[in-house]
Amino acid sequence: MSRAQSHPSKVFLVVGFLLATAIPSRADIGVVVLEPIGPLGFFTRVGHASTYLSNICPDGSPIRMRLCHPGERGGVVSKYTPFSANADYDWAIVPLEEYLHGFGSPELEPMIATPKLQSAIERHNFDRFFSRALTSATLGEVPDGEWKSTLATRFDRGLYIYSVRTTVADDATIVAAFNAAPNKSQFNFFYRNCSNQAKEIFDLVLSPTEAIGDRTSGVTMETPKGLAKSIVARALEHPEFHLQVRRYAQLPGTFSRSRDALFPMENAYKNIGFAPYWLFGGFREVALAAMFYHEVLSPFDLFESSKDFISPRAAQLTQEQHRLRRQQDEIGRALAAARNSGPRWWELSELYVRVLRRLGEIKEQKQAEVNEVTGSKAHVRELDQEFQTLIRAVDWKCIVPDETLVRQLTQQEPSGNLSETLLHYVDAKGEFYIDGTGRGPWIRLPLGGGEMDSTGLSASHVLTGNPRLAVLVLAAVLDYNLHESDARREGRERLDDLFTLFRQASGAAR
Repeated sequence: MSRAQSHPSKVFLVVGFLLATAIPSRADIGVVVLEPIGPLGFFTRVGHASTYLSNICPDGSPIRMRLCHPGERGGVVSKYTPFSANADYDWAIVPLEEYLHGFGSPELEPMIATPKLQSAIERHNFDRFFSRALTSATLGEVPDGEWKSTLATRFDRGLYIYSVRTTVADDATIVAAFNAAPNKSQFNFFYRNCSNQAKEIFDLVLSPTEAIGDRTSGVTMETPKGLAKSIVARALEHPEFHLQVRRYAQLPGTFSRSRDALFPMENAYKNIGFAPYWLFGGFREVALAAMFYHEVLSPFDLFESSKDFISPRAAQLTQEQHRLRRQQDEIGRALAAARNSGPRWWELSELYVRVLRRLGEIKEQKQAEVNEVTGSKAHVRELDQEFQTLIRAVDWKCIVPDETLVRQLTQQEPSGNLSETLLHYVDAKGEFYIDGTGRGPWIRLPLGGGEMDSTGLSASHVLTGNPRLAVLVLAAVLDYNLHESDARREGRERLDDLFTLFRQASGAAR
C-alpha cells in the first residue's frame, strides 16, 4: 500500500522511538460504523462513524493520544457535537474495550444492557478517563454531554469495524497531527461530521489515489456506510489492504433496538416513516430512481460485506470471487464477439464453464466459513431445542419472589418474549454496581424466599455468584440470541460459550 510521504526528520524520530520501545511493526486503522438510534436515527438512518486505531491510545487524557504500550489494544476516536456542556472539545479517544463494553478487558464484557448499568459504567469510567478534561458543575456528579456516547456503545446499538493494515510510522503521523491541532468543536452535520473526520484520519496515511469516501451515495455528503462501501471497493482491488470486518451485535437489554444504517436516498424507500410521501409525484420518482441505483447499479449491504471479510479465509475467497467475476464478464464479451464460430469460441466456452464451476465452489466454501464463525441455522435450531427443554425445568418460584411473574414465566414459551420479560424485571428490581476488586459488573436481586443475592454480569463471573440468578440472566441472554436474525445475534463461539454456562448454572441451581 503506498503512503503519503513524511518529512525526513519525522521519519528519523519515529525510527528512534521504535528502537526504544517494543511496539509491533504493523497496526490497523478502521472505520467504525454504528447503527442509528433515537428519533434522529429513525428519520436519517445514516448512523454514526468513529475511527479505530489498533496502536494508538489515550495519553493520560481523552483529548491527547500516543502510540500504545505493549499489551494495550488501541483506541477509538469519536467526533460529536461538544463532548460536554462545560468543555468544547471536537474529539476524544477512548480505549477500544471501554468503547465497546465499558470495561478494560473482553472478559468483563456485560451480557445484558440496561440504563442503570450504563449509569454505573459512566460513573466508574469518568474519573479514570474523562475527569482530566471535563468538569462538572455539581460536585460529585458526572457532567452531561456526548462523552457518555463513547462508552459501552454496544448497549444501545450494533456496530461494524472495517479495518485495514497500516504501519507504526502511519500511526505516529496521526498522533502528531492530532496533538498539534487545536481540539475545539467544529461539528457540522453536512460537511464537517463524524464521517468527515474518519475520512480525514485515513487521508493522513493513504495516498490520494487510495483515498476513501463515497459522496455519490451520500448525496454529496460523507456517510458511515459510504466510507465502509469505499473501503470494501479498495480492498477488492488491492488485496494488500488486508481488510477485516468485525460485527458486534447490540447486547440484549431494555434499550430500543438500533436499525440498519442506510444511505440518505436509500432511506427514502426503505424507511416506513416516508411511506405517505409515495402518494405524491416527485418524491415517488426520486425514490424509485434511488431504489434502482442502490439495489441494481451499486448495491452494498453492511451485514453481507461483513460476511465477505469475516475471517482471513473468507477474505481470500472473496478476492478470488471478485477476480473470477471480472474474468467471467470478459469471457462473456469475447464469446459474443466470436459469434459461435471456430475453435476460439469452443475454447472460450470451456473456460467460461470452468469459471462458473469455480464460482459455485467458492460460494459453498464461503458459506461454510461464515457458518463456522456466525453459526448455521441448523446449529441454532439444535441449541434452541435443548434450551426449550432446560428452561421448562427451571423452578421460577426459587428465583423470582413475584407470584404473578412466576405464573407468567411458567406459561411463557421461549421465543424471544421470555427475554423481554426477564430483562424488564431485572431493570426494574435490580441493583447494578461495579465490583471494586476488578471483577466487572454485578447485579443484586431479591430471590424467591425474600433474601437478596448477587451474581456477575460478565461471562467470566456469572457463575461466581448465586446460580439461580445466573440462570435468570443467562436465560434472558440466550432467549434473545436464539430468536434474533443472523445479523442481530452473537457469533457461534460466543453463543456456544453462553450455552455451556447456562447448562452449568442450571445444574448448580437444581
